[in-house]
Amino acid sequence: MEQYNYQKLNTELDSFQNIWSGGYLTGYSEKRNQKGLEHYLSENLSGKTFLEIGCGGGQWSKFIYDQGVFDVMYCIDALSEDHNNFWDNLGKQAKETIDYKKVDNFHLISLRIIH
Repeated sequence: MEQYNYQKLNTELDSFQNIWSGGYLTGYSEKRNQKGLEHYLSENLSGKTFLEIGCGGGQWSKFIYDQGVFDVMYCIDALSEDHNNFWDNLGKQAKETIDYKKVDNFHLISLRIIH
């Protein structure tokens, strides 16, 4: 990848740093059929490890965590867990299952996923 592209990607990541204080939470909307998606996920999630890219304030992270399916969940975001109030939304007990990572690039090298 050219240097220009790396700079463009880094600029994109940096653009998130001053927005969504408290974490991005979508709320519920019939237009997005979130109840339907929750039903589908509750019937079809399986495996030991789960990766969520762009977890924000953890609305979907909490739903998936509460299903009790995964041994380990990796939640990554361009913003810190403090900025997103992630643990306030999920509860401190979720730290036993969830590994939150703030990313500073698009390589995901900081993730050491062992399954």
